[in-house]
Amino acid sequence: MLAMVSDGPAPAIISEDLYEELNQTLEVLREDAEVSRALLGLAAALAEVRTVAETLELAVRMVPEMLGADRCFAATWDRLQDRFTIHARWGFRPDLEELNDHLAATEGFPVLRSALHGDKAPLLVADVTTFPVMKDQDVKLRDLGAYVGIPLTRNGEELGVLALEYERAREFGGKEEALTLSIGRLVSTALVNARRFTQLDELRGFSLRLGRVLRLNPVIEEVTSGAERLLDGDGAGLYLAEATRLELLPAARRGAGTSGDFARIQLTEEPWTALAEGRTIHVPASEGRFQPEGGIPLSIVASPILGASSTIVGAIVVFFERSVALGVDQVDALEVLAAQSAMAIENAQRFERQRRVARSLQRGLLATDVTPVEGFRIGTVYEPATDDAEVGGDFFDVFDLSEGRIGVVVGDVSGKGAEAAALTAQAKYMLRAFASRNPSPASALFHLNNSLERALDDDRFATALFATIDPKDRTGQISLAGHPSPLIYRAATGEVEVVEPKGGLLGCFPEEQYEQSAYELDPGDVLFACTDGLLEARSGTDLYGTERLIAALKRLAPIRSDDELARSIFEDAREFGSIRDDTVVIVMSFDGIISKVPGGGA
Repeated sequence: MLAMVSDGPAPAIISEDLYEELNQTLEVLREDAEVSRALLGLAAALAEVRTVAETLELAVRMVPEMLGADRCFAATWDRLQDRFTIHARWGFRPDLEELNDHLAATEGFPVLRSALHGDKAPLLVADVTTFPVMKDQDVKLRDLGAYVGIPLTRNGEELGVLALEYERAREFGGKEEALTLSIGRLVSTALVNARRFTQLDELRGFSLRLGRVLRLNPVIEEVTSGAERLLDGDGAGLYLAEATRLELLPAARRGAGTSGDFARIQLTEEPWTALAEGRTIHVPASEGRFQPEGGIPLSIVASPILGASSTIVGAIVVFFERSVALGVDQVDALEVLAAQSAMAIENAQRFERQRRVARSLQRGLLATDVTPVEGFRIGTVYEPATDDAEVGGDFFDVFDLSEGRIGVVVGDVSGKGAEAAALTAQAKYMLRAFASRNPSPASALFHLNNSLERALDDDRFATALFATIDPKDRTGQISLAGHPSPLIYRAATGEVEVVEPKGGLLGCFPEEQYEQSAYELDPGDVLFACTDGLLEARSGTDLYGTERLIAALKRLAPIRSDDELARSIFEDAREFGSIRDDTVVIVMSFDGIISKVPGGGA
């Protein structure tokens, strides 16, 4: 048979063999175009997903249509447990899902193992009845005719397998071979990219969480849990160097890392010597080096935590109750986490040292002796916002003045930490010095303000209340420097007076003038003062405020005395809402004997 093909004005004659060859070539080109379109569609879809779970779910939905399969599942391989774990599936009846889960947990799908651990090429079984690895019982139970196993590997790392099932036997040709090979590469690459995205996202979240904490214990907990999450480990430990830097001691351990085998790390012994040299180490479970008594062999990955001078500060160790083949990207991610941890740990340790200094200064501010004076009692409360909070600038003081008078001070220096504590001590003892020369509260605050105005930075200031009392006639004077107004509870009437002499903040403007108010205490009367932490106790958008304080003082003053009254009012504010700042409460009543009273500061 001859074919006539028109090509311009003169027709050409093509033989039947050549015609058939052209048709075959066109068919191959059409198939190649179909394969290319399918792969481009898969690649575009995979580029849109961000996690490993999303990648596997997308693969089991799209790949069956590309290869005409009836159902599909994606599984990862656990070498230590010698089995697969199914993570995504499509097209299975519930009974087949249960059967596949059972087979994965018990026999580990021998057909998939042969695909993953063999030559890493796709396995295409046209008729499962002729495939020796397949059991007749499995074929019948699962309605299997043909089977395809696509190994998912990248740079030698075995990620898992994509399995496709057909209810009837079928032929596979070059098109399917090329398609499955390309699918395996695309999905494997997408899995690695998804893992990297997850790691970057986890590192970003880790950095944000780490940036919110200053104390060492929360930093340690965040580093330990962050490393475990980053590598999907079964446990983790954070170890810090002791003085000689020859040994690392655990600061925190969790999960598989809590066994006695990891109670300490000797940097002079293998495999830990690499840590001292600044290198990450990986010990697979297959070596059997780490096997807790009665447990299974553990894989470990450890990265050194290096300080500013490249000396070892500690190490982060992640434990796996399975064999793991970590990719380069995962090792890099752990090293990034270790570097971030180094800065956070050193900052936290520096903060702890500063906090200890500040607490030491604070304890120094507690040394206040008062000569007992008949008829007066003083009660005090100092409460930090939290045990973890930085030392603040709240303080109080009670001291003797000339002619038998007593001075009472409540103050608050702005800021936190050691600097605030030092300024608090400075303000406290300068005020004592000025009051010893002239016990007038207005005069003492005037001179204190001028001194602090020269000493404080522009963004620093202080507030203070200074009151005097003369026990002989129960009279006194009060001045305020930007401080919450004191209250006087009158036992005779049950009412509360607000004492409000005018006076600006300390340390802001020179030559500030301060008013002075006189007062007198009758039997049962109470002078009350506090810092703003009490008044600013918050419940939602409401503050505790002066009105609630007055109501509490009216209610509690008749039935409480000195320390009990101070504590009861503080607890009333705390029951109302959250107290977010350090708080001082001080009460002085004319109904008892003044005992030795500690002054204080924060």
